[in-house]
Amino acid sequence: MPSSPPTVSVRLSSSYRLEGLDRLVRDLSPILELDRPARVRIDMSGLVSMSPAAIALLVAAAKRIQNEGLNDAGSEVVPPVSRSAMQYLQRMDVFRHLVGDALPESFQRRPPHGFRPCIPFSTDDECHACARQLRDVVTEACETDSVGASSVHICLDELCENVMHHADTQHGGFAVAQA
Repeated sequence: MPSSPPTVSVRLSSSYRLEGLDRLVRDLSPILELDRPARVRIDMSGLVSMSPAAIALLVAAAKRIQNEGLNDAGSEVVPPVSRSAMQYLQRMDVFRHLVGDALPESFQRRPPHGFRPCIPFSTDDECHACARQLRDVVTEACETDSVGASSVHICLDELCENVMHHADTQHGGFAVAQA
C-alpha cells in the first residue's frame, strides 16, 4: 500500500514588510526547499499585513510548487482572520494566484489606481507590459514629467528583464505595486 504524501506546513503571522523579507524567506523555507510532492498547508490566519514585495515572494513560491506539481491533493491555504488583511490580499489578487477564484470577496472591485495587483510575467512581452503597469503606479501617485516617467519606465523594465533573464526560475516573475 503506497504511503500518503508528507504534509508541509508554513505559518505566516504578524506583518511582512520590505525590510523584513528575510523572515518571510525563513518562514517560507519549507515550501521553498520542497523537492517532492507533499500536502502543502499555508496558514495565514495570523497575518496582519504584507508589503507588495512580500506578496510577490509568497505568490512566486506558491506558483513554483504548483507549476512543478509539488502540491498534492489536500493542499490548502488558510486565509487571514484579520478582515483588512484578507481584503488587501484579495484586492492584490493573492488568492486568485494561490487557489483560483474560490474565495468570495466582500467588496466592490474598482479599476486599480495607485497600485497594481499581482502581475505574473513569463515572456518578454509580458515583462515589458508589467514594467509599463508599474510605471503607471508611480505616475498615478506622483507628479512626473515625461522624462521622469520615461526614466522610471526604463528602470522598471530593466528590473523585470533581470528577473526574466537572470533569476533561477523557469516560471517567470511576479510584481506587485502599492504607492
